[in-house]
Amino acid sequence: MSKLLFFAGSSRKESVNSKLAQSAAELGQSCEPSRISVTLVDLADFDAPNVDGASATTAEVPEQVIKFRELLRAHDGFFIGSDEYTGAYSSILRNLIGWLVLTSGPDDTAFKSKPVAICGASSRGVGSVRGHPALQQLFVTLGANVISQHIRLGTAAGAFQQDGKLTESVKRQLLDNAIPKLLSAVG
Repeated sequence: MSKLLFFAGSSRKESVNSKLAQSAAELGQSCEPSRISVTLVDLADFDAPNVDGASATTAEVPEQVIKFRELLRAHDGFFIGSDEYTGAYSSILRNLIGWLVLTSGPDDTAFKSKPVAICGASSRGVGSVRGHPALQQLFVTLGANVISQHIRLGTAAGAFQQDGKLTESVKRQLLDNAIPKLLSAVG
């Protein structure tokens, strides 16, 4: 059984990408219940003090970072719903990864050789299109196997119906592309 971890790339409660990660986790579990074990987490539960690589030591590792690292290591692949923050990704995600690099080294951050599917939507502008190249480069640098065709959903208005459920088009994209490719990559 493949263990997949789903999370939003930010800590905003009820954000579009939190809803996207939750919906994708539900779809993944329902489409392949005998092949997938799904865990959905909120990055707010792993909020850590700002890492300062020059002065922080591995003796100072916050408990939240240790829990996040062990959670990552216990899973075979990851689905991240992330919008963009001024052409990049959220500071909470960057900070957690900074702690992982500090404590484990850049070659053993728990993302190494694991597949990562990147997806995202935003409530305005061009959605998550501008932030995904930076996020993809980050995961490539960490040794992850980034799913080559991640889905860019555009704005939230095009991704969700008024009742908060995914549109059929977005649901189809996730079921035809992101989730099967993630499953295929974990083997």
